[in-house]
Parts: sequence; structure tokens; C-alpha cells
Amino acid sequence: MSDYRQISDDQLVILYKENLDKEIVGELFKRYTQFVFFVSLKYLKNEAEAHDAVMQIFEKLFDDL
Repeated sequence: MSDYRQISDDQLVILYKENLDKEIVGELFKRYTQFVFFVSLKYLKNEAEAHDAVMQIFEKLFDDL
């Protein structure tokens, strides 16, 4: 288990592309979950849908990265 807390977002993306370590996306998830949730909530106006959107967005990261 690596400590990714001190690594920049850009470096995390590069590391993920090299290693495909899901912990790296987990670190990005920790950093941005709340932000993505509140943006989703603003547009969807429904907490359950906003939570679903957060999960869909982060699941999509695995494919997009």
C-alpha cells in the first residue's frame, strides 16, 4: 500500500497510466468526492441521484485514464 497523499493530481494520473493501481484512483476519489457530489447535487437537485452520479463518474475514470 503506497502513500499517495503528497503526490500531485497530475503525477497520480501519470502513475496510474504506468501501473494501473486502483489505489491511485482511490486517492483521487478521496480528494474530489465531496466536490463532485456538491456539483452533481446542484444540477440534479436530488441527493440519491447525486451519489449515483459520483460513483458513475469515478468508475468512468478507470476507463478514461
